[in-house]
Order: sequence, then C-alpha cells, then structure tokens
Amino acid sequence: MATISKNGLKHGTIGGQVFYVVNGKQRVRAAAKKYTAPKKGSGVYASRSKFGTLATLAHHLLPAIKIGLHKEAKHTKSFEHNVFIKLNRKRLNGDTVDYPRLVISSGPVPVPQLENPTLSKGGILRVDFDPTLQSDKAESVYLAVYCPDEEGFLLSDPVKRTEGHLKMRLPRRWLTHPIHAYGFTLRTGLHTSPTEYLPLSPQI
Repeated sequence: MATISKNGLKHGTIGGQVFYVVNGKQRVRAAAKKYTAPKKGSGVYASRSKFGTLATLAHHLLPAIKIGLHKEAKHTKSFEHNVFIKLNRKRLNGDTVDYPRLVISSGPVPVPQLENPTLSKGGILRVDFDPTLQSDKAESVYLAVYCPDEEGFLLSDPVKRTEGHLKMRLPRRWLTHPIHAYGFTLRTGLHTSPTEYLPLSPQI
C-alpha cells in the first residue's frame, strides 16, 4: 500500500511497482516477487533432494574422493565433493543411491580387478587384486568401505599394486548389515583408475 505526501510524491507499493523518494525526487522500481517454496514432487524439489542425498554421502566418503577425484577437482578448480556430486547425479533412483554405479574415482589407470573377497567373523576383510597390471610408475591400491545402516566409513591404507592383496579390519557391528566397498588405484602424478565396486553380504 502506498501513501502520497503533500507535495504529491508517492511512497510505497502500487501494483507491481515500488515508489520512493531520493533527494526530493520521485523514484520507482519493480517490486520483488514473493518467494514460493517448490512443491513436493516438482522438478526443483527433486533436484534439491538429490543434491542433499549426494552431499550427505560425499560427507561420509570425503577421505576417499579427495584422493580419487583430486585430479578432476584440481583441473576444474573445484572441490572434490562438488565433482563427486556432479559425477553421481544420475546414480540415484529417487532418493535411493545406486551403490554399484557410484563413482569414487575416475581416470585412465587400469582398475585393481578385485576378486576373492573374504570377511572373517572378527571383521578382517581381505581382497585380492591383479599385481601384473602395474605401469612403469608406482601404483597403490585403496579400498573405501561404507556401511549405510551404521553411517560408517573406512579407508584402507594404500597397498602397492605388486603386493596383490589388501587387508583391513571392519567394526564387528557392521557385519550384520550390507556393506559397499569401492576399490581404485592411484598412480604417481595423481592419476587414478575408475571405481571398482565390491558388494559385501551381511555375515549372519
């Protein structure tokens, strides 16, 4: 609602315009549009929901994606979790994460070729990988393990490709839940392999 002063100058909103006075002169600008929150089910709401899900997941996986996606983040002058979110936006079905297709690392280095996973009742995880794929530069294999039900994450110590196997201890409380493991290789010069997914079944 607007008012008019004795000298005929307007103050306030009329229609879609805001009238005001500066140094005794009349000024007018467009009124700001009222913010309307996006409705559930709308495209904007779905996009924000996906972003939130991936941002939460990135928070848990950050130690791994800081290694696996460092080259991409450095190249784009962005942060690793932003690169992670961009790469994985298509890895969601609604708010459900498609864990087997999740990208923790990407690059031209050969994948570790993980095989023969064994998980003991004490929580010792052992995974074999191909030691013959080593290039002329030093390569280390990492394993990132995530338990969604416990909201827990562990990153293994790096193991030289030539060793051919990797061992790490998981919390025993994880063993009754689905666990998702992601292997990748880091080569000297910060080049990495694509992510290799390894599902781990609950130990009943």
